[in-house]
Amino acid sequence: MRIFFNALFILIFITSCNKTDYSKIKGIKWDPDLAAPVGYSNFDVYDILASQDKNDLVVINNLGELALFYNSEIASFTADQISQLNNQNIAVILSPSDQGIMAYSDFSGKIQSQSIEELLKFNLNKEVEIKEVFLHSGKLNIQVSTELQHDVDFNLSFPDLTINGNILTKKIETNYNGNSPHGNSVSIDLSDYKLDLTAGNNSERNKLRVNITTSIYGRNNPISGTENSTINFEFDDMSIDKAFGYFGKQSIVAESDSIFLKIFDSSTSGTVQLTNPKLNFTVFNSFGIPVQMDITSLKSINSNTGVTTKLISDSLNNIQLNSASNLGESSITSIKLNKSNTIGINSLVNNTPKYLSYSVNAVTNPFGLSENFISRDSKIKVKAELELSLEGYASNIVITDTIPFNFSENTELVEAVLIRIISENGFPISFQSQLEFIDNMNNSLFTLLEDNPVIIDAAPVNGEGKVTVKTKKVKDIIIPKNHIALLQNVKQIVIKGMASTTEPQQTTVKIFDNYNLNLKLSMQVQLKLSI
Repeated sequence: MRIFFNALFILIFITSCNKTDYSKIKGIKWDPDLAAPVGYSNFDVYDILASQDKNDLVVINNLGELALFYNSEIASFTADQISQLNNQNIAVILSPSDQGIMAYSDFSGKIQSQSIEELLKFNLNKEVEIKEVFLHSGKLNIQVSTELQHDVDFNLSFPDLTINGNILTKKIETNYNGNSPHGNSVSIDLSDYKLDLTAGNNSERNKLRVNITTSIYGRNNPISGTENSTINFEFDDMSIDKAFGYFGKQSIVAESDSIFLKIFDSSTSGTVQLTNPKLNFTVFNSFGIPVQMDITSLKSINSNTGVTTKLISDSLNNIQLNSASNLGESSITSIKLNKSNTIGINSLVNNTPKYLSYSVNAVTNPFGLSENFISRDSKIKVKAELELSLEGYASNIVITDTIPFNFSENTELVEAVLIRIISENGFPISFQSQLEFIDNMNNSLFTLLEDNPVIIDAAPVNGEGKVTVKTKKVKDIIIPKNHIALLQNVKQIVIKGMASTTEPQQTTVKIFDNYNLNLKLSMQVQLKLSI
């Protein structure tokens, strides 16, 4: 509706910004029938109802009935919220027997230990039990330290940590420098590595095997036989490419979000009742995890008054989302709300709200242990689609807008100006209006149409709510001399419009795609007969 008012009043004043040859009309009598044409416009449903985005307005049946359609992704849960691998710091202490040592008063030979197997147990959150992980990125930092006053090599082999089928092996050398303990460290890039966390046993989870051997090279120092060595394994900044296992029963929350209803962008008050609104949620789950979801705090909000309208439906609680069948696929769940299953949906857009607000909560694996999989691209996406069939009634919808205005013409010759508006309206909507002229200090200089008259009459409808015939109306607006003289000080015009559907009130009307409004504007200038 905003575009209608903008166009109407831009056309009214467009000739005020052009030079006029007054000599050609001097002496003409004040006769509204002789008003000269100024402009002509034809407005269709897209001009009036979808001026900001024509994609908002859709035809919903073969009769041409229209609905406003808004869609938005209102919530998203990502892989990091469910499968984040926290940093691990695991220490392994090698005893003297692990290193194959005994007491020596002066050792200068070589001792090669037997290989020992240690299990590095990952401490994961929320009962997560992982079998297999393919890493996108990560680092393994290894620090070794020994009390032996000799050179020691630590040979490490990870049979379950592989890349391209090759197991990770690492030799870390320490050279005795006169200080005890002494050690060394290395850092390994784990990007694209595969971790098998079953430790070679399909019943195990969260455990990584490492085989360790030590080689001791004597430096002619004693060995007491009580010396320990320590290896610290730090797995840092790990991100998953894909993983398999059980990711626990986790509660996850998406931040509240909302859909902006652009049809009410300029309205400030009034009542709208759409009698057949529909709200559909579509949930895409590309996790290999079953999820239970709730949509809470569903309400419409009038940002002008703070008035809220809650929507209540059993369909919004305990929504079961099946897991995806395979990596790269999604399960799809639909929730459809309408007037038969949702309390309050008929009042969805009452009191001209501006937003539809939601919160979304979810629980993974609501029924306990199951086989899960996940990838770094896995998501739960919640999309909302609001279909507002243009069927219902409205009264006293106040729409305001401000347009800049600049007038620098000489008004001394002008006694008065008459504006004639001729309308042929095929919409079941009437329009009233008022204009307030404001100076650069935001002061009101004068107001036209102070009584807020009807400018355009609503078309009548039949029992099905469809327009039967267009209405025609002629409206004259007079701008007297004392107002014309003030035009040079006007910097902006505040347009206040009011729209209502066909009388009597609460008559149900429908909007079809063939409705239009023809608007003709003409102007007559009355000049002073003597100068």
